[in-house]
Amino acid sequence: MKKRKVIPGLAGVCCAAMLLTGCGGGSGQKAATLPSLSTSTSTTAAATSSAPATSATTSSSAATSSPSSNVPAAVLPADFKIVVDAPTPTDPTQQAIWSGWLSFYQAEYQAVGGSNADDPLYKQWTGEAGNGAPSAQETTRQFILQFQSSGLTVSGTMRLYQRAILGTSAQGTHLSWCEDQTFAYAKDVKTGVVQKTQPSRKDFDYYESYERQGADGRWITIWIHGVKGDNRCK
Repeated sequence: MKKRKVIPGLAGVCCAAMLLTGCGGGSGQKAATLPSLSTSTSTTAAATSSAPATSATTSSSAATSSPSSNVPAAVLPADFKIVVDAPTPTDPTQQAIWSGWLSFYQAEYQAVGGSNADDPLYKQWTGEAGNGAPSAQETTRQFILQFQSSGLTVSGTMRLYQRAILGTSAQGTHLSWCEDQTFAYAKDVKTGVVQKTQPSRKDFDYYESYERQGADGRWITIWIHGVKGDNRCK
């Protein structure tokens, strides 16, 4: 992985999906083109302005696993939480998709908190993308390694919002969302010092991913890509 200067705060640590030059690069790959959704069908966004807003918070306590699987729940660092600021969809399939999406996030940050790029949990929530695109599993591993090699973990609150389902096809379900890192920070593992930063546009990232349903009914992330400081997220 390309070495880069670590800047205090999560804005200085590339997210798993950010293989853009503006984010300091990943393993030397260029950002992959989104896999084609040539047979996609329009899907109602999971979050709409007319729906009542709800907020689901996950903290260091174990999150609930899918009842149809034996995959354990993730445990986040004690001083870090992920807040989902979005309406709860009424459609059961959409509920399952977003549940799998959140489980991926939780598993990813369990690995960051444990400084373990080989944590088996995130591997159970990721898969291969195909079409020559980098898999979510590998980009997530590179993300965790950036924290691990820098002696960093996470602290604070990360807000996920403005989420939508963009379409569906045989390749999977195409999602988008925004991530607010204004109050999420990097923390030195050895000293416990939280590297707080001033709020900026770089705290707001735009993401797209593909989710695919496995044989056990769980929805896993197979491809993920993001843009840091994107104007689509405010």
